[in-house]
Amino acid sequence: MKMYSFANLFSSNFHLNIAHYFLLFFLASLFPHTTKLCFGDALPSVTPCIDEERRALLAFKQDLTDPSGRLSSWAGQHCCQWKGISCNNKTGHVEMMNLGNTYTYTLSVFDAESDEMEHSSLGGKINPSLLGLKHLNYLDLSQNDFHGIPIPKFFGQLKSLRYLNLSYASFGGEIPPQFGNLSNLNYLDLSEESDYSLLELPSNNLNWLSNLSSLKYLNLEGLGLNKTGESWLHAVNMLPSLLELYLPACQIESLPLSLGNISLKSLLILDMSYNDVKFPFPEWLLNLAKLRKLDLRGNSFSGAFPLELGRLKSLEHLDLSFNALEGQIPKLAGNFCKLKILNLASNKFDGGIQDLLSGLTSCLNTNLESLDLSSNMLQREPLCNLGYLHILDLAHNNFSGTIPKCLNHLSALTHGNSSAYDLYSYYDQQTSVVKVTELEYQRQTLMLVKSIDLSSNSLEGEIPEEICSLLLLHSLNLSENQLNGNIPSNIGSLQLLEVLDLSRNRLSGWIPQSLSSSTFLSHLNLSYNNLTGRIPL
Repeated sequence: MKMYSFANLFSSNFHLNIAHYFLLFFLASLFPHTTKLCFGDALPSVTPCIDEERRALLAFKQDLTDPSGRLSSWAGQHCCQWKGISCNNKTGHVEMMNLGNTYTYTLSVFDAESDEMEHSSLGGKINPSLLGLKHLNYLDLSQNDFHGIPIPKFFGQLKSLRYLNLSYASFGGEIPPQFGNLSNLNYLDLSEESDYSLLELPSNNLNWLSNLSSLKYLNLEGLGLNKTGESWLHAVNMLPSLLELYLPACQIESLPLSLGNISLKSLLILDMSYNDVKFPFPEWLLNLAKLRKLDLRGNSFSGAFPLELGRLKSLEHLDLSFNALEGQIPKLAGNFCKLKILNLASNKFDGGIQDLLSGLTSCLNTNLESLDLSSNMLQREPLCNLGYLHILDLAHNNFSGTIPKCLNHLSALTHGNSSAYDLYSYYDQQTSVVKVTELEYQRQTLMLVKSIDLSSNSLEGEIPEEICSLLLLHSLNLSENQLNGNIPSNIGSLQLLEVLDLSRNRLSGWIPQSLSSSTFLSHLNLSYNNLTGRIPL
């Protein structure tokens, strides 16, 4: 038996944390007897196919358009071996239909991939023959193109469904209130891009939602909730099992200040990005004691940093980017010490960041891995200690001066039976103390920082050779500064470097021969400098 791969359940802009693993484990446990769980995998042995269900699938296929022939395997008697179909290995009943379009679209020069994605999409009509699949508990039609046809009302009769994903499938019209009959549903994704969503709310309310008491994951991205007033929140508050709630670009203009009894006590992730929410934060939100991720980017928050968010005792990921917050970033301590990801990019913060850094470094157990303060008005030289950062982005600020060197020897650490020797620490004006660790005397050096972006500041002087000690560095962007001198001769020692951008500086001399050994380098920009000599082969 193979376990189903849930790698595509979550957006790429948030890497999996313990909250996601919990949900994945729960969802995987819903299908313990399913024989073929990965899309397109072949069965190790032939599973009996119930003829009535095979005919239902063929009728369903007949009404679909399939320009790329994704369902070409839907022939013969063994429907449990058909692409996207999974059966219970004991009863032979069809339990899963995973027909989401797995084609990954990335913008290309000629935009040909857009045509490829459309070619690989299923379309047409949804035949009610699906009602013949009485044991269907998983249905994924995401990333297809149904050209604005209504979501079938008969979906509300598929009462065995626990997982329903219709995201980015171009359905239109009213969301069937019959969805309220799906009392076993654990996962519901109706997301669409806000500029293209054709879905509408039945009678401008979400009353049907309150019947889904088993729901753990809900995504309504792009659905206009502004016409519902405050009723959308009261409907969501009737979901006591909810773990993850995604409401980006839903035209939410305000949050009700009072909610009565809070049922969202288990909520781990709340995404309300790209709405029009303003201060103050309501009391019910600040009482979400288990919340681990709060995404409020792209709203209308203005004024000082909201220190009241420190009441969220479990918060690990906070995104307040693309707002209008201003002033100096305050000292973050207390519950903020649990933060792993902090994004305050594209605001109006000014002054230095000493208070921020001193607060974070005063934490007994600093967990911060990613810090994005880009596109603000920050200046002055920060402290020489940032803990265990992996990603630092301070691009598009007002930092000036040279990139200081901060190479110190740190004391030995012991973890269990293995010794960890912190050999070096490196600070590069706006970056962290970066620790190179050698475990059990091995020569494998583990530099923690993976990405540094100091572009579009006013940094000057030479690039210090010590930057080549960041052996896990994948991306280095120092473009659009006033750096001079030579490129460090041993920069090729950054064996994992994929992106190097030193463009639009005043660098001179030869391009280092050592760059030839950077086997993973995929993006190199040295333009608009004063480099001379030969280009290394």
